[in-house]
Formats: sequence, structure tokens, C-alpha cells
Amino acid sequence: MPNMSTGSAFTIVILANYVVNKSSIEFTPRELTVLNNGLGYAVSATTRLDETIVNIEAGIKWLSNEAKEEIRSGISKISLNTEKKKLNEHQDDLKMVRQLRDKPVYYLKADKGNNVVIMAKTDYDDAVSLKLRNGNFFELRKDPMPESIKRVDRALKEASTLFKDITKLRMPNPSLPRIRCQPKIHKEGHEMREIIAGSNSPTFKIAKWLVHEFLALGNTLSKYAIRNTGELTSKLQEAGHINTNEMMVSFDVKSLFPNTAIKPAIHQLEVWLNKLNTTIDWRAKVRQYTKLASLCMGENYFTFRDKFYKTTAGVSMGNPMSPLVTAMFMAYVETIIEEKGIMPRIWFRYVDDIFAIVEKDRVDNTLTEINRIHPKIQFTIEKEEHGSLPFLDLREINNSGKLEFEIYRKPTATQRTTPATSAHTATQKTAAYNSMVAFSDECRLEAVTEKLQYVRRRPSERYQEDCVVRTIKHPPAAMIWSLISADGPGPLYFVEGMDACQYQTTFCALILITCDAADIQQPLCKMVHLVIVLNLQLIC
Repeated sequence: MPNMSTGSAFTIVILANYVVNKSSIEFTPRELTVLNNGLGYAVSATTRLDETIVNIEAGIKWLSNEAKEEIRSGISKISLNTEKKKLNEHQDDLKMVRQLRDKPVYYLKADKGNNVVIMAKTDYDDAVSLKLRNGNFFELRKDPMPESIKRVDRALKEASTLFKDITKLRMPNPSLPRIRCQPKIHKEGHEMREIIAGSNSPTFKIAKWLVHEFLALGNTLSKYAIRNTGELTSKLQEAGHINTNEMMVSFDVKSLFPNTAIKPAIHQLEVWLNKLNTTIDWRAKVRQYTKLASLCMGENYFTFRDKFYKTTAGVSMGNPMSPLVTAMFMAYVETIIEEKGIMPRIWFRYVDDIFAIVEKDRVDNTLTEINRIHPKIQFTIEKEEHGSLPFLDLREINNSGKLEFEIYRKPTATQRTTPATSAHTATQKTAAYNSMVAFSDECRLEAVTEKLQYVRRRPSERYQEDCVVRTIKHPPAAMIWSLISADGPGPLYFVEGMDACQYQTTFCALILITCDAADIQQPLCKMVHLVIVLNLQLIC
């Protein structure tokens, strides 16, 4: 985790060295500094002097000639020295990058977090080859691309009634996907996660089109699936208290993508599509949809080091259809859990992570039963400790049966963003920080339409009792607080009283977590509190 030093007003996060060297090659401190900028760091070989000159000329064009020359003379000395200094720094970085490229190593992104992992080329090839031998892969004797193209063309012609223009779904110059692996440095051993990016495969455009079609038809998620932490907190608050005989647990599916069964998933997709309409024409269309989906998941060929392989089971990361197919498969698993009557009272799933509230004496039995659902799917469990359980980017706290939430950061989180010295545009460099800004505001709502009434009289006159209408000076009122961020508006919260302690507690425990806390952390985000006087009245 980052080192934190707290000042009087802000918390400064100091990024440590996030370069993991798993090779025997030694690197100089300067080389490690360049690598610590991240794999997305861009080194510029030119300066922006031309852009600077254009901007200056645009700003002084209405001045007199004498003023223009004076400004040009003064600016040129400053800008030239600054740009030369920047150019020299970038030239040093370019030289360092060339040196790094000449080393017999690969610079890889870690599977989780944003660490840079250095592996010897021979070690990387050996690790990938070992995974191909022991995993769900089969080596082919010849190039499968020609036959794959024929099958795809045949399927497109058979389903031509679905498309307005069949040529838009044909890849003009298709090629076999290549496999790459990311080291799992957060786990012991030398595990690697394979990614097969088929952005130029024969079925890539078809898979993208199918996903777009299915999403346009409606919500493809099951009733147990959640999209983000904001939705999780809302559903948990609606679910009510935790009973004294219950406890919080989280289940995790081990290696969901490699163990996803495609046939049950496609069947679940077909069931979902048939529920949308019952006409004969629609059912014929559903059959074409499912045939194309099976085609996209079946043409799972790839290459590595001039050898050809086929995935024999599961789905691959990099296929546009994979997230949808895994979601359908998990919906199929949850259907069986319901039919067997072992579904816990609370069960919310995000991809392969499940938050559940289970009776204490049935926790172990529940784990045993759900592990019998499918031979390829195995769940692991994490139980709450001292009334606390981390899940996604939140820490759920059982406070005497009432659920409370805190921001949680996994040990693998690095909080790395694009450095200011990178040759990216200003918009690209500030994009990450824009999602970390939370605008909050509170408003006092009163339960009367009019609070003040006036009686006009002369200074020497006394008011008449029968002419006075009694009004409420301090009517019942409620303070409501919410925010808006890059994730949209959050829910409304009723706040009782407000002081420094209550302000911080409410903001951190309730308001902030509605921002979809995947990219927001209080020490790193810029909190902007909009102080606006609102005269809003609640009409009874």
C-alpha cells in the first residue's frame, strides 16, 4: 500500500517503487525510476515550442509593435531555456528506454494492481508453454484460419435475415489472436493469467454486434447480480438488519473464465431470449442468435511462438462475448441453487464475487452444497471477523445488526496514475482525477409553506389579539445530503445535526461510497463542498 504522511489539511500519498524484478538482470536506479513511471508513460522526442509561440502570438496580436517586440524578447529567453531543459530530460528518458529495450527481458503488467513486472524472456516463454501444456488447450498441427473463415462465412449467410449489411460483420483481413500472460504476483508461485485478445479474429465483429443486440433487448443480468458498490449498498440497506443468528460471508468462484461451461450458458441465454417474446418469428430469430453465439465461443483458436492452439474448455479473456457468457452461466448456477432450496437470504454477486448473509450454523453446509452444483465450479469462502468483512472496494461492518460501510483498498491497489511529465495531453492526464472529484451539498427542508407573516400598523398603535395569526417560528425540518460525481447522482441521506465529527462520519461512511468506490479514495480525491444557500420548502 502507498506510504501516507498526514499534514494539517491534506494527506499526501507517496508512491513507492512498484517495479517487481523477477529476473536475474540488474537495473540501475535511473532505469528503475523510468520503469516506475508505468508502462503507459509516454516519452516525447520533441518540444512544444511551436505551440507556445502560436499561443503567444494569438495573445499579443492587438498590442502595439513596440509592446509585441518587448514581450517576444522576454518570453523567448524563458521559453527557450525551459523547452531546452525539457528536451534534454526527454532525450535522457529516450536513451534510457532504448537501453531497457535491449535487455533480454519482458516488461509486463501485473495481473492485479498496476505494478511493472520484469521477467526474463526465456522464463516468460517457459511459463506460458507450461500453462499451455497443463491448461484447457490443445496444440494443432496446421493453421486453422482458412477453415475458420469458411465456417464464419457460412454462418453469416445462414443468419443473413438478422443483418442489414452482412459485409459489415466480416473482418477484412482476419488473423489468429495471440496469447499473452500477466503474472499473478499477489499469489505464491508463478501463476499467470492468460489473455487472448481476438480484436482481428474472424468472429470479433460478430461478437461485438451480438453483445450490442442483447444489451439493447434489456437487462441481461440475473436478479442477484449487481453492477457496482453503489448498487450493493442500496440493496443491502433495503434488505434490513442482520439477525443475531446470521453472519456475513463472501464466496469467490475459483478461475471462473477457464471453468465456464459454454453449453449451459448458451442455453440460459436462449431461455432469457425466449422470455422476451413468444411468437414463432421471434423463436426462429433466437435460434439464429444462439447459433452465432455458439460460433463466437467455438472459434477459439490462437497462436504462440508460431504454433497453433485451440481452447478446449471455458472462455477466454479478450473475447467480447466472454463477460456475457460467464454472466449467463452464473445465472444458470444460481437457478440450480434456488431449485435445491439452499439459496441464502441475502446473495449479491459481482461477476464471480458473492456477498451473502447466512445463518451461522449453516455456513459450512452451504459451502459444501454449492460446491456440488457443477463439477468445474468451486467456491471459496471468507467469513466476517470481529463483525467486519471486506468485499469489493467496501468494508461491511455489522454494528449490532445494522450494516455500515467504509472505503476499503486491497493490498494490490497502487493508485498509479499517468505522471505529469508524460507526453500525454492534459485531458488524458487529468481524466483519472476528474473521476475522483465529488461535489456534495446539503439542503434544509421545512414542513411549512410560509413561516413569516406580517401585520402592518402605526408605531403608536398596539396590535389586536383577534388580528394576529399564530405561526410556527421553528417548524419541523430535515437536513438532506447527497452528492454528484463522475458516476452520477447519489441517493439522498437524512442527517440529524451537523458538526465536524458528524460531517466526516456521514461523508465517509455514507456519501462517499455511493461514488462507485472503485476509483475513489479519500486521501487522493479532491473534495469540493459546494456551499449554496437554497430556499427550498416542503409543501405539506
